[in-house]
Amino acid sequence: MESEPGTEPSTATVVPEYRKPDDAEPAPPEEQPSRRLPVMGLLITGSLVAIVILAAVTIMPFVDPPENEVRTSASPGFTRSPHTVTGPLGSTKNAEFELAVGVATVVVRAADLGDNLYRASTAEGARSVPRVSQENGQVRLRVANVFDSDSGDEVTMELNQRVRWLVTMTGGSQSASVDLRSADLAGVNFVGGVARIELWLPAPKGEVRVAVSGGARDVVVHVPDGVPVRVGLSRGAAKATVDGSTRTGIAAGTRLTPASWNAARNRYDIDAPGGLGTLSVGR
Repeated sequence: MESEPGTEPSTATVVPEYRKPDDAEPAPPEEQPSRRLPVMGLLITGSLVAIVILAAVTIMPFVDPPENEVRTSASPGFTRSPHTVTGPLGSTKNAEFELAVGVATVVVRAADLGDNLYRASTAEGARSVPRVSQENGQVRLRVANVFDSDSGDEVTMELNQRVRWLVTMTGGSQSASVDLRSADLAGVNFVGGVARIELWLPAPKGEVRVAVSGGARDVVVHVPDGVPVRVGLSRGAAKATVDGSTRTGIAAGTRLTPASWNAARNRYDIDAPGGLGTLSVGR
């Protein structure tokens, strides 16, 4: 006989009691205590432990960001709350900003940030907080949800206007508002798909490329007066309006080039290899 876990096996000798035979049916053997309850208890306990471990693995990435990320209170130049993160400008003259994850709404703008290279923020009380890594002039932004909420995901990224920026929007979004009128701009690329893009551009230095690689439904671009803009529609578009001239049902491979393009030194080249619904380029 197997012994129950945690008990010593019995060494006593069992002597059966003599009973005179009769015609009655023998009594059924006594029911042994069931082992199902201890086994079931172990299963329940194991399940609870697994749930706790799974919860910890799920939550910890949001609670404790990786070491190479910029924190909000560990170093000089980092301010206020987890919903606002800034990084030091130092001697940076050229930098690249990347939106590394998809968000519902993203706002990017150039601003006078003093000694800060950037400032990333979400609304106080929002479910998400910014997480930024900064290394060798590369600024990478993602967001982390810290609790469940009905509030929308919106993140704002401000870039120091004294730095020449290359802006790469790798993560897609429903809405992207990018105001770079006061920036020194090296280029812009929307890699992730975006439902609606509104982009304000500064006066270019040389030829500056703006690419919509991931595709978009609606794109509105504001360009300074007098700056030539060439538009390439690699996959066509339903509608394009450039400086008041509108075309519809545009075939793939169409390129719209103004007469002043070839002679201009400072100009914009807008390319849409990802395909567009509508495009508007105005002043």
